[in-house]
Amino acid sequence: MQNNKASDNLKKDKSLEQGISTEKLKEQMEIMSFGARLLGTLTDRKLLIDNAIETISTFCKSRRVAVLTLENENKNLRVEGLSINHKPQPNDKILPCKDPFLKHVLSIKIPDVYSLRLDNKVPLPSGLEDNTTKKCLCLPLVDTFFETIGMVVIETTKKNILSTSAIQMLYTFSTIFSLSLQNALLFSKILYDGLTGLFVRQYYEVRIEEELSKLKRHPGSIAIALIDIDNYKSISGTFGQEVANKVLVEFSNILKINIRKGTSIVCRYENERFVILMSNTPLNGSLIVAERIRSLCSKLDFSGIQNLKVTASVGLSSTDSEKLITADDLLNRAQAMLEKAKKNGGNQTMIWPDTVSS
Repeated sequence: MQNNKASDNLKKDKSLEQGISTEKLKEQMEIMSFGARLLGTLTDRKLLIDNAIETISTFCKSRRVAVLTLENENKNLRVEGLSINHKPQPNDKILPCKDPFLKHVLSIKIPDVYSLRLDNKVPLPSGLEDNTTKKCLCLPLVDTFFETIGMVVIETTKKNILSTSAIQMLYTFSTIFSLSLQNALLFSKILYDGLTGLFVRQYYEVRIEEELSKLKRHPGSIAIALIDIDNYKSISGTFGQEVANKVLVEFSNILKINIRKGTSIVCRYENERFVILMSNTPLNGSLIVAERIRSLCSKLDFSGIQNLKVTASVGLSSTDSEKLITADDLLNRAQAMLEKAKKNGGNQTMIWPDTVSS
């Protein structure tokens, strides 16, 4: 009788253990599935990395997770993301990739568990065997050509051992993550100007049509500012192209800082010409933005070079849902005002129709 009871209890325990195991596996799969789907929708590199770290950290219940990518012809590892106790940490550390063991871990391209060492709070694999409870799981990041582009390092302990199925899920997730990083890089090359980091002209042309389409359905207004650096060819001829490029970068930074976040985009239209698209912005609101940029530009010292003064001219135009015009008409009006501002000596903002502010 007692043997039967013991047998029944053992069956119950095993059933309960199997139920817990099934629930845990289901939870893990849901975490990974959601994280993987989200990776597929993101094109911003930082958001991709933040999401991947959050997903892995939640999945593994790990104290530390780091994303490291190879750069400078695989000579260095950049810490692109770090989480400690499920909280993102500010870290942009560069680690020399000289350690033969570290190179070995990166070369084998399969997940494995190693002893853990810390470099300024960053978890890294160690070739030294020890009896401590601290270990790390390294997940390779491999591109479409099966070349290693980095790795994810996850701190683990003997108490928090990952099952084979969990490691397989992590490996699949790291593959999706690697490909998403590649796609983000390709996407950024299409969308962003290589020198200034601003959106390219083609992005403006898509967005302006979208904004005009919205105005057909909902009341509102948009404005554009076409901005040109005055005497840019003279700057290039006097100080050289390297300095001229620095002027473009510094001027672009002024534009980025001074637009209204969430409602405006700034694009490099061509050469030293830029365009700001301001949605939900009436003409007087766009004038405030344009004048702030123009005024700041004329007061700043560019590139730390004495006697290098940079000014800008601005042409403004706008439209609204009541008197809607085409994208071409909007641009042509801004361009006409910009050309007039430059003919009048530059360093001024002109608003369609034919109003000057300086």
